[in-house]
Formats: sequence, structure tokens, C-alpha cells
Amino acid sequence: MAQDKVLPTNDLMYKKTFASEGNEDITIGLIHDFFGFKPEKLTLKTPYDIDSYSALVESERITELRRRIKDVSASMATSDFIGEMQLKKLRFWDERFFLYLRDQYRSNYSEAEKMVKMAADAEEKGAAPRVNRHSSLKPVYQLTILGENHYPDAYPLRIFEPYYTKRKLKHLKQPYKQAFFELEKGKSKLDAANQKHWHDYFVRGEVSAEAPVYIQKATGLLTVANLSEKEREVMSLVERAVADYEADMADAQHENSCRIARNMLAKNYSVDDIHELTGLDMDTIEELSAQPV
Repeated sequence: MAQDKVLPTNDLMYKKTFASEGNEDITIGLIHDFFGFKPEKLTLKTPYDIDSYSALVESERITELRRRIKDVSASMATSDFIGEMQLKKLRFWDERFFLYLRDQYRSNYSEAEKMVKMAADAEEKGAAPRVNRHSSLKPVYQLTILGENHYPDAYPLRIFEPYYTKRKLKHLKQPYKQAFFELEKGKSKLDAANQKHWHDYFVRGEVSAEAPVYIQKATGLLTVANLSEKEREVMSLVERAVADYEADMADAQHENSCRIARNMLAKNYSVDDIHELTGLDMDTIEELSAQPV
């Protein structure tokens, strides 16, 4: 952790900034700047809770802790929002993103029926009237912030929605919009000024004086002096756990590449081909070739 500031890409800081009660204006601003509408109100589905995170630390349930602080989920009057940060590229990450989107869309399926039944029970009217549970389904807006490049072009932001390309037609009711914000690509090709301010925020943790008040507020939260002792403890432990996990993954990937290289050497592949296919450096491949089969 930096001495005086925490980067907004830190998992706990991300959760605190966008999922804390009292910070709803920041999340509303984020939704407006990327999806073009401004909800009057939102309700956090998984609010920031440092006490529960600290309890998970004490019981050494680090995997569950990381899962809880990984994303932001909020409900609005006519739609839902999911925010996620994924700094390292994982296998099947396209599939993961669509799974989260689908799960969020389906999560409202029973809400209408449950609400009617609760109201009927409270008023002692007997059995709840029949309702169509599909009436509770509402659009989902998903924003995923990517730390590594995913798409092979220079555009840092793309927003997907169901669209019939041949006829240039959209759904009457759009069930979802899915946005990907790639931080490594810079901000020169972003169209909106506020999106450029968000890029500065996520990459540097600093914004210019022209940034909106809610982005300025998010930036002010990054100061380490504003963190409680519990928050510092949880943050440090998560950072260590992430570093250990990434080191283990790197070791496992290297060992797997070496195993593949040995098999290729046994089949008389050239050093250049092995280097191209495994990513191993030439010295490592030469060392492997000198080892007995």
C-alpha cells in the first residue's frame, strides 16, 4: 500500500467508494457517465461492510472476502447495475462476464410474486393474488473495468447491447447494456470529458479541477489517513493474498510451459518454434534441452 494514497483499483477501495451508503452520488455519476442516464435513486444490494470483512480476516476466509469485495451491485427503479474490476486477464473471462450479467437479470424473477405475497400476508387478505413473475424482470447495466487489453484495437470503451445489424434494429425494451473500459489504452479516443476524468481517476488516482464533484469526492476517499485501522488491516491482507496468488499462478504457468517445451524437444521441434509457442526465453529452452529426457 502507498504511504499516503490507495489506488482506486484496490479491491477494498473500489468496494468502499462505489458500494458505501452515503456514496450513492458517486455510483450514480459513474452510471450516468457511461450509460447516459441518471437514476434518481439507487439501492445497494451488497453494501460495503468493513466489520464483516474484518471477521472474515480473523477466521482466515480470504477467498470469501475477496469474492465479497470484488463487485458492486445496485438496484434502481427500472433497472439494475453491476460494476466489476478485473485487472488480470483470466481464462474464459468473456464467459464469466456473461454469467454475471445473466445471473443479475434472473435474480429479479421472483421479486414481484414475493412482494405481492408479503403485502397480502401483512394485510391478512389470505392467499396472494396471482402475478406474472416476468413483470419483475428489468434491464441490467454492467460496467467492467479491465486492467489488461482485451480487444485488438485502440478504443478503450465499448458498450454492447442486443442489435440486429442487418436492419439496424434494437429491441423495444433493451434487456441489457454491457460496457468494457480498458485502462491500458489511454483516454485519447474517449468521446466524453467525464469518461476521461474517470480514466484519470482509475489509472492515477488524481483528477483535474474540471472533474465533476462526485469524481472529486471519489478521489478524496483515496487518502490513507481517511482509512480506519480495520480497513488498513484488511487492505494489507488482501494485497498480500493477491500477490501470493499471482506468484503461485506465475510459477504454475512457467512449470506448465516447461513441460510443454520438454515434450516439443522430444519431438525435435526447433528452439524458435518452442519459444514462439510457449513464451519461454531462449536460455531456459537451451537449459531444458541439455537435461536428460
